[in-house]
Amino acid sequence: QDGGLFQKPSHSINYLESHDDHTLGDFIRIGTGAVDEDDRILDMIPHVKLSEEQLKLNKLAALFLFTSQGAVMLHQGQEFSRSKVIAETNVPDPNQGKIDHNSYEKDNETNYINYYHKELNSDLYEYYKGLIALRKTYFAFRHSAQEDISFIDCDNEFGLGYHIRVDQESGQPSFIVLMNGHPKQEAVFTLPEESWDLITNEQQAGKEVIESGFSGRISVTPTSGMIFRSAP
Repeated sequence: QDGGLFQKPSHSINYLESHDDHTLGDFIRIGTGAVDEDDRILDMIPHVKLSEEQLKLNKLAALFLFTSQGAVMLHQGQEFSRSKVIAETNVPDPNQGKIDHNSYEKDNETNYINYYHKELNSDLYEYYKGLIALRKTYFAFRHSAQEDISFIDCDNEFGLGYHIRVDQESGQPSFIVLMNGHPKQEAVFTLPEESWDLITNEQQAGKEVIESGFSGRISVTPTSGMIFRSAP
């Protein structure tokens, strides 16, 4: 079918993790070499606490998710990079202490949500809150028409940028979303010819203006993203 797999944005269910396989946080911990699947986690605190690299990857993934057209699904604890480690119980388990990839048959101790870990990764938690508020406020991120979205050229093959045009009569603004997945190189984009307000960067996300008056060429730092809103 012309236009892709789905006839309407609402047909798409977008997610980064589910009950199957590793959590996104654990996938990133393993992928960055912080831990191996066969390692036994003896101290959960330093294991759960995100490094700078891991935090940036989690934030970029969240930005990608919450600016995707269609419905968003969140898995429990995703907003603070929950880790699933096989807990000690009164039933012997040779894999106790290892990261679990699919804990449907594990005891409650493994599947419990430890909200202290939310405090350890509060920066990521607040980033998720900001993106949720942004998405709830502006329909452009939920069900824009295909013809209202156009891609923006980038000098980096790991860069992705697009412009969401919104009819001014709707009373809502238009947006620019820029993302750079390269771990070392900046990605350069050229904004459409008007003035733009920055509302999300790698530090914070949300509806509030961080800085105003952007135009022309924009550099996005490695492993990060930015969202711009059309200026009033």
